Amino acid sequence: VMALLPVNFGEFMHQIATASDIAPIIPKAAFAATIRVTVPPYPTQIKNATKFAGVPIEGINLEKLDRFFLSDVRVKEGTDDELETGGVDGLIGAPIGLGESPEQAFYECQQVIDSLKIPDLQWRSDVAECCGKRYQTLLKQGWLRRI
Repeated sequence: VMALLPVNFGEFMHQIATASDIAPIIPKAAFAATIRVTVPPYPTQIKNATKFAGVPIEGINLEKLDRFFLSDVRVKEGTDDELETGGVDGLIGAPIGLGESPEQAFYECQQVIDSLKIPDLQWRSDVAECCGKRYQTLLKQGWLRRI
């Protein structure tokens, strides 16, 4: 959510906690989307996931972590910028795409996924289509207003 907001998260939470006046929040884009990227054993929970630690992760831009939620990822020991899986559950994370339409937001996600170089990388390829259909249904039924 914070990738959409043009304010500092800590400052935003402080304003809420102290009942301060909060300036109107104008999002960076009309839509945001994300798609989980994983490696085995995900989604299976196993007791000794550490044996799956150390899978190399390439293609995540460390300068743009505000647009990529990381989960089971760590910096490889002895390096400053090489990433690998931590051996917790196989959920690498999720790129966050922004756009003026759901299609544009999911396109951004797919661009990031396409740039990843991770052995046995897996993701659902139907998320954009499913969300697009649901969004159109909600629009047609009058539950949403166009932005």
